[in-house]
Amino acid sequence: MQLRDRLREFVTHCMGRLSSAIETPLEDIRMLEGGKFIVQSQTNGRNYTLSFQNKNLPSCECKDWKKNHWPCKHFIAVLINYEEWGWNSLPATYTENPYFTLDPSVVKTTANQEENRTTVKETSFPEP
Repeated sequence: MQLRDRLREFVTHCMGRLSSAIETPLEDIRMLEGGKFIVQSQTNGRNYTLSFQNKNLPSCECKDWKKNHWPCKHFIAVLINYEEWGWNSLPATYTENPYFTLDPSVVKTTANQEENRTTVKETSFPEP
């Protein structure tokens, strides 16, 4: 999952679900056909249906997903365990969503400012 150039809140949200996703054993994830999964919750034992079938927006039945459509622990568990269903397989309309992606013009400006700052710091000046 790519967390670079994402909003801080989005990164914090995903990192907060990562440990639960990592603890989800592969046996608790069933892949159905066409990008649909059943993931058993490690918290309450309930099964949640997760779908990557929609061309615009993946989905999960859990409350966490429904709250803001950011990756839940079930979503991240699938991304971790099924390489073919990684972040890059999701539609750009989701992965580049402005609700959790930094504006490229701001990121570029910041990168250029950082580069200029580094150049200035590395420049040596003769002693007077």
